Amino acid sequence: MLFLNPPQNADDIRGFCGRFNESIRVEYKSNLDQNVRRALPKVLSSFANSLGGVLVIGVDAQNGVPVQPIQGFPTPAEEVPLTIENICLQNTYPPIFPRIHMVPSDVQGMTFVVVEVEESWEAPHAIENSTKVYVRTGNASEPYQLANVDLVIELVRRRAEPLAKRGKLIASARRRAETVVRAHTMSLEVTIGPSYPRHAICTRDALWNFLWQSMFRGAAYFPHQTLRRVEDGVASYNRNQEYGQVSVDGILLLRREMRVDHDENQRPVIHIREFVLPFIRLLHCAQTFYRAAQYRGELTVDLSAAGIYQQSIQFLANQVFFERDDFLCFEDTVFTRETIQAEQLDAGLADIVQTVIRQLCWSFWQSAEAFPVDALRVQLADVLQRMGV
Repeated sequence: MLFLNPPQNADDIRGFCGRFNESIRVEYKSNLDQNVRRALPKVLSSFANSLGGVLVIGVDAQNGVPVQPIQGFPTPAEEVPLTIENICLQNTYPPIFPRIHMVPSDVQGMTFVVVEVEESWEAPHAIENSTKVYVRTGNASEPYQLANVDLVIELVRRRAEPLAKRGKLIASARRRAETVVRAHTMSLEVTIGPSYPRHAICTRDALWNFLWQSMFRGAAYFPHQTLRRVEDGVASYNRNQEYGQVSVDGILLLRREMRVDHDENQRPVIHIREFVLPFIRLLHCAQTFYRAAQYRGELTVDLSAAGIYQQSIQFLANQVFFERDDFLCFEDTVFTRETIQAEQLDAGLADIVQTVIRQLCWSFWQSAEAFPVDALRVQLADVLQRMGV
């Protein structure tokens, strides 16, 4: 970004103003009034859709040139970073996650706010209910303009490279998983990761230390004795029918054989915990990992079950009125995908688990009755509560 180091004081701001006028990558605002707040989605999305940029609040500019005195604006009582983050979350699609610095002025009661936005591989970022896409022009009087159709198409093409990288990372993890759990055995696979992984979010050493030091319900996410260094991260080769991997690019994968139980009549069934427990463990690992790596952005969560043709999962606690055949699956593989923001992991894993598992259970419901959404929600809530999630 244009600040080589995070700004610390008013002299850093004045030095920046001396080097940069308003341009395709720089904009100044004198305060954070309601007009500026309403303009933030347009300003920040146009940076993300172009070359990235910096918004400095607390500096007045005329014809794009900062004017003296450069002393900031009255320090708000509110939490400004949280306010700006909320504006971005609620008004940009997909959401933008800027870096926000509060910089004290050398004038009492005054402050600066620096908002940095990187060029985005999730572009185009739209505003106003996804109806408008803005880009930067570099013109001080008209700093942004609506993107035309050709430019929107080009922005969408920008996503192709990280999408291909994501596919390559997952394919590599699956090849390793094949040495532990074959793809067509009765198994569960979970992948969680950035929808558009552009670069590594941590170092290999930091990832190794994370998996050795982090805990879930009093134990490691993966047994320490199973951990192995691989090219793009750390893998767990657990000969107890499980393979797991976390890559430095933020891609997590878990493949695990599912065990078959028997009901009261000794008929084979899959217990719902075979889906829920591994899924929650990997979600919790992702939540902790992204927090440690300070990653924020869009995530794609995939959950699939393979080798399950004619298998039964009796996912309701009270099954008095249903036969085993009501819970049979007639697909060999079932798959569900959910797109979330990394912040949603901190907001609550339970909602994500509920949403994804309910989608997966759809293929196990063959009764003439309507799919039991409410009953399954209660059942899952009970399982999650007992797990402390």
